[in-house]
Amino acid sequence: MKKSLISTLIILLVLLVSLTTITGCAGSTTAAITDDLILNAVKEVAPLFETTASRAATWDNGGPIYELYGVLKGDGMPVGYFNLYGLMADADDYFTDLATDSTAITLQQVDPPTGVTLGHTAANSQYNLYRSYEGTGTDAGKSSKTYGRVDGTKFYMLVAMQNTAAGENSKHVIQGVYDETSGDIDIRMFYANKPTGGWEKGYAFVSGNTATHQFTLRVLRDGFAYDHNMVGYGLSQGTGYFLMKLANNAMVMTNAAYYEFNAASLGITALQAMDDAGSATVPANTTDYETALNAVTPLESSSLPDNTALEALNVFTGVSHN
Repeated sequence: MKKSLISTLIILLVLLVSLTTITGCAGSTTAAITDDLILNAVKEVAPLFETTASRAATWDNGGPIYELYGVLKGDGMPVGYFNLYGLMADADDYFTDLATDSTAITLQQVDPPTGVTLGHTAANSQYNLYRSYEGTGTDAGKSSKTYGRVDGTKFYMLVAMQNTAAGENSKHVIQGVYDETSGDIDIRMFYANKPTGGWEKGYAFVSGNTATHQFTLRVLRDGFAYDHNMVGYGLSQGTGYFLMKLANNAMVMTNAAYYEFNAASLGITALQAMDDAGSATVPANTTDYETALNAVTPLESSSLPDNTALEALNVFTGVSHN
């Protein structure tokens, strides 16, 4: 009798251990949204430049290396009107709030607003499906809508933000997916700011893998002072290089130049030593990247709303659920 009871208990214990292994401590294989989850993933994929409070006298706005530095400097503060990490940090804050403050919704498609082209269409609508929602009221001119979905270890997000406070006028939409298991990430951003002088607007797309640090980057900037179109491919960290093709003060790639970066040397000294003129041909250390880089389709200025449409754009129109 005792032997039978012991055998039964052993079987139950084995089943319990097996169940715990499958479901995890919380009883689910679904990963959890945590602080800076997607922001940190982006930092593992995209190049991250050292920041500085001072710079060489000849290193200034309008120069291609300096403009790229402004987009990718690690402190999140733009030197123009857009920084990848600053905008990602804001979006991640709203996405993190879904873990505690969101409302569950029936699984449904929610799209970016009309006029904002992030590339996820009905043909790949799995990227536009969401299960949770949070909206905030106007707080000193700031407002937002956030949608999310967690499928296993895949995180899907859509964040729309608008700031109409005194002296401010900005409209942003960020959409993406991050697979915590594979390390694959795809983030797409629309940004528009209106400082004194006129609208500064554009797109920034970054994708890659957090484990290998291989990435693809596309940035389009239609500025009231400077325009740029950038594509990049390669390794953002460790031993290796990445290759950028950058059209300076232009949104078409007709006269773009190549720029080669050592992933292990992204400090200010190395950046300031680079030649703004770039190269008409691919530099020696990144010749293997030429085919992959040229396969990256640059973002098109025709996809941006014109200033009249941008003035009227409400990033929450169309970003809604049943």
